[in-house]
Amino acid sequence: MSNPALRRLAATASLAFLFVACAGARPSASPDAIASPPGPGQSPSMDPSATTVPSATDAPLPTSSASASANFLAGLRYTCGGADFPIELLDTPQHAELSDDPPAAVLRGNLWLGEVDSWWLIERAESSAEYVGLGGDFGIVYVLADIHEGAWRARGYGDCQMRAVVPGATVVTWWIRERSWPSADDRTLDLTVRDGCPKTVGERLLEPIIRWDSESIVIVLPTKTVDQKSCGLPEPSEQLTQVRISLEEPVGDRELFDGASWPLRNAHTRSDEILWCCG
Repeated sequence: MSNPALRRLAATASLAFLFVACAGARPSASPDAIASPPGPGQSPSMDPSATTVPSATDAPLPTSSASASANFLAGLRYTCGGADFPIELLDTPQHAELSDDPPAAVLRGNLWLGEVDSWWLIERAESSAEYVGLGGDFGIVYVLADIHEGAWRARGYGDCQMRAVVPGATVVTWWIRERSWPSADDRTLDLTVRDGCPKTVGERLLEPIIRWDSESIVIVLPTKTVDQKSCGLPEPSEQLTQVRISLEEPVGDRELFDGASWPLRNAHTRSDEILWCCG
């Protein structure tokens, strides 16, 4: 990856994600629904009084915009489970915690997230605000702030497990088995895809989103969304299927990455099993 800040993040943040599909979870672009924060692996929210700050004004502010970027992944969008944002937003450090906007004071409170280097405002509504941060104890963190009894407080916060978002689609995870690993001259890839409805992935597959530079090829696989009830709850060994996609140029000596999550997962690494719960 060519962007130094994103390369450092990908090298230091954990690549272990627990995929949990629960009834009533927040809809997501992943085949495994992201539960509304806080969720598994996240810091528990504190009592509202512990993070409450005075509410001076409730006027909406514009969301932070991404600057022009040479990042070859520019335009890919990710979410912590709430609002989505372009990945190039993280190219330029920001300090939303220093803003005089009332909800920003929540970021300066005691959130038990460690020393966060940068905070970005990714969505601001009349009575809520959502932030994403880099650094601290988790690598990537989020804060959802809203108004409670007339004052701003942290409604949810903790570890952000970023998932790719493609509007109107479900993004599936994939990897490449060792026996199917492409040679430098190959222009096709045989992917092992994991999905809650694996038998229909081939017919639901939309145009793959493929980005590359001199070092890496990143692929996001969007599919048409399907009602999980029609597919049952397949066991991990039954969640897999094979998909072949074509590239515009040979693989060469570039690394391959699944862009369904951030940090990117190397295509040598199997995606996590979908674990069903909650009825």
